[in-house]
Amino acid sequence: MWIEDNKKRIMPMSQMTIQKVSLSIFENMKNGDTDESAEDVTFHASRGWFETFKNRFNLHNLKMKGEEASAD
Repeated sequence: MWIEDNKKRIMPMSQMTIQKVSLSIFENMKNGDTDESAEDVTFHASRGWFETFKNRFNLHNLKMKGEEASAD
């Protein structure tokens, strides 16, 4: 997973970067789905989603939007 690779390489990650990549992954998965019901599925990578994601992956030292990124 890209987030784990970045953590291992001590690559800087920001909230904005994680949200953009997550939205891109979602769109790629949605576009590859042949099920018509996938058209109704939405994902916004909201602040609430990001907080849950950050806790799940134990990302404590991320900078918020507009700030310089710091590695975890």
